[in-house]
Amino acid sequence: MKKRDLKLGAVLALVLFALGGCGGSSSSTSATTTTTMAGATTTTAAATTTTTAAATTTTTAAATTTTTAAATTTTTTTTTTQPAQTTTGSTAFGILSTSTSRIAILPTSVGGSSGATGTANGIELVSLGSLVSSSTKRSVKAASSASSGEFVPVTFSDGNGPDACSVDSSVLKAVCIELASAQIVILDLSTYATSGLASDVVASQLTVSDLPSTQTSFSGVSCTDCGVITVPGIANNGTAQFVIAGYDGYHVYNYPAASATSISATKVYSVPISENLAMDPTTGYLFAPGYYSGVTGGRQLYIINLKSGNTYAWTQATDSCNESNATQLTLCQSLAGEEIDSFSVDPATQILTLQSESGNELLQLDLSQAVYSGSGATGTFTAPHLYVDGQNATGGTEMSGAISSPAGDYLFIAAEFGDAWVGAATLPASGGVGNVFPTYTFYPVYVDLTTLVSTSSSGCTTFKGGYDPHREATAISLSGTQFGVYASGDGTCLAVVNLGLLAAAPHTVSANLVDSSYNLVTNGVVTFVPTSSAASTVASQLRKNYVRHAKEVHRH
Repeated sequence: MKKRDLKLGAVLALVLFALGGCGGSSSSTSATTTTTMAGATTTTAAATTTTTAAATTTTTAAATTTTTAAATTTTTTTTTTQPAQTTTGSTAFGILSTSTSRIAILPTSVGGSSGATGTANGIELVSLGSLVSSSTKRSVKAASSASSGEFVPVTFSDGNGPDACSVDSSVLKAVCIELASAQIVILDLSTYATSGLASDVVASQLTVSDLPSTQTSFSGVSCTDCGVITVPGIANNGTAQFVIAGYDGYHVYNYPAASATSISATKVYSVPISENLAMDPTTGYLFAPGYYSGVTGGRQLYIINLKSGNTYAWTQATDSCNESNATQLTLCQSLAGEEIDSFSVDPATQILTLQSESGNELLQLDLSQAVYSGSGATGTFTAPHLYVDGQNATGGTEMSGAISSPAGDYLFIAAEFGDAWVGAATLPASGGVGNVFPTYTFYPVYVDLTTLVSTSSSGCTTFKGGYDPHREATAISLSGTQFGVYASGDGTCLAVVNLGLLAAAPHTVSANLVDSSYNLVTNGVVTFVPTSSAASTVASQLRKNYVRHAKEVHRH
C-alpha cells in the first residue's frame, strides 16, 4: 500500500470522527453465502463473509477460500458518504462540505481592496452542482429562478464588504476578513447546512482588537488582515480555531460567543508573514514562507506546529542556490529573484509545494522525511527538496497560484494579474526515502477559461481572471472525485474543474495546452456555475431578492 493510501485513510478517519461518523465500507453476514465464479456455483451454510476492496474471504468450519477479482460475492454492504474534506490552503473563498452538498462561500466587495468584486457587499452561497450527485437534492434554495445561489449582505464600517473567506466544515463555520481593516465576520452555518436557506446563516461582525494598525504591503495589496485560514480540531489538539496574518505575525483565535463584538488572539507567532496561508490539517503544521528577503539576504521558510507551539526554520533559504545539479541550479536561480506567492501541502504525502509569484518555478519539500531540531521559537528543520519547472501556459502568463487537493494526488494551478488560465498536475504518490526527494515528472496541463466559457450554455457569458487574494480553491465531490474551483474576477461565475480529467486531457506537448479539438465542457472536464451576481446587476436587486425570500420563508 502506498503512503498516500495510508495517510489518506487517516485523514478521512479523523474527519469522520470530527463529524461523528464511522469510516469503512466492509460488511459481515452469518447467513448462507453464495459465491459465483466463472464456471461454478458454491453454496455453504453458516458461513461468515467479510468484504474488502481487494478480495473476498469466505470462512467455513473446514476451510478458508479466497476469491479474486473474477469472483462475484453477494453480501450486505453499508454505503458511507464521502466526508467533508480538510483545508490545505487559504485563498479568496472556501467551500462548505457536508454529507449532501458542496457550497462555495464566496465574498463580494464593492470598492474593496482586492479582487473580491461584485455588485453588492456580502457573501455569495453558490451550490456547486457538479460536486453533488444528481440524485441528491440541491442544498441551496435560490433567491430567484435565474440564480444558482443566494446572497447574505455584509458591509463593514468603511463601506466595503469582505475580501476573503475560509471554511471549517467540521464545525460548520466560516471566517471572512476585510484586508484593509481589522474587521471580520464569522458565519454560523449549522442551521443553513441542513435548510439551504440563506436566511438561516448567522453572521456576526467583530473587530480584531489585537492586530497592529501598521499594514503589510504585498505586490497586490496593502493589508491589516492579510489572510485567514480555519484550523480544524484534528490539527490543534481538538480545538477548532482560526488564524489571521497581521503585521507582527500569525494570530490564533478561538471562536467567540455569538454576542461578542471584538476578539483578541490566544497566541501570536512572531514570524514574518507570507502573502497567503496554508497548513497541513493532519499534522497541525502552519507554513510561513517569507515574502521578503531577511536581514541576512535569504527568504526563510518557517513551520509553526500549532499542536506543540514550536516554530522551526528551514536550514536552507528558499532562494539560496547551492545546488550541485545544473538543472536544479538553473531553476533555483530563476526562483531566487521572485517572492514565494502561493503554497500548499498534500496531506497524504506531506509534499509541500511553493509557487513563484512572477515566474513559473516551483519549490517542493518532502516533509515526510523532515528532521526537526530544537524547540520554542528557535527550532530548525531539514528536508529533501526539488526545484520544478512550472512550464508556462503561454509566453506571457505566470501561474502563481497553486493549491493541493485535500486528498492529494493533484495540484490545481491558476494565473494571477487578470489572466484566467488554470491547470492541473499530478503530484508524487508517496514521499521519498533516504533523504532523497521522490522521483517523478511534474507535467501540468493548462486551459484558458476566458475562451472556454463561450462554449458553455450555463448562463456564464464571460470569465475574467482575478488578483489578490487568489481565486482558486479545491474540493472533493460526494463521490470522491477531486476538483479545482476558480472564481471569475467579476464575481459572476465559478469554473469547476475535474483535476484528474484535465491532467489527462489530450494536449500539445510543447505548450502543455489542451488540444483545441477537445471540448472540455462537453466532455465534463470543466463546468461553469453562475452566481446570483450574474442574474442581478445592481445591489438593490440582490437585497430585494434576499429580503423577499426571507419573508416568504417566514410566511410559510
